[in-house]
Amino acid sequence: MNTTEKQRLLRDVLENEAYCAARNEIVAGVLADAQRRRARDAWTRRAMALAACVPIAAGIYIGLLQLGSSKTSDVTIVRTQPLRSEEIVRTASGLPSLGSAKEVLIVKTGGETVEFVQTSRTTEELSDQELLALFKGRPVALVSVSAHERQLILLDNDEQGPGARSTE
Repeated sequence: MNTTEKQRLLRDVLENEAYCAARNEIVAGVLADAQRRRARDAWTRRAMALAACVPIAAGIYIGLLQLGSSKTSDVTIVRTQPLRSEEIVRTASGLPSLGSAKEVLIVKTGGETVEFVQTSRTTEELSDQELLALFKGRPVALVSVSAHERQLILLDNDEQGPGARSTE
């Protein structure tokens, strides 16, 4: 084969319509596939960006909820009133003056109601034995009402009713 025959054969192969159509179809398919891949990658990037924003937005929302709820306080406000004169207990030299009393004083503690009286003298808490020692020689009984409440009953004085209460 000489050079002109080779060139003619090469030109026939390259300029063949079926070959050109197949080549154009392959090129168009590759381009369409690349465009679909680019579009899919763009949607994937947008979805990933949105997915990254969701936990951030949720964290900000929860933080704002907690910030709003922290304005309320768990501290209970207690309002006080001065004691009336009949509510004040007076003692002489730190000892109870029950000898001439005609009425029974009941002091309750426990639950939600607690009353505090502050005086200028320091007070001492009496044990059960010390309380009974104050009434030595008199018939008294100390009855447990609950875990932190005792009832002192004076057995020799019927005018006083059921008795006086003492608390620990």
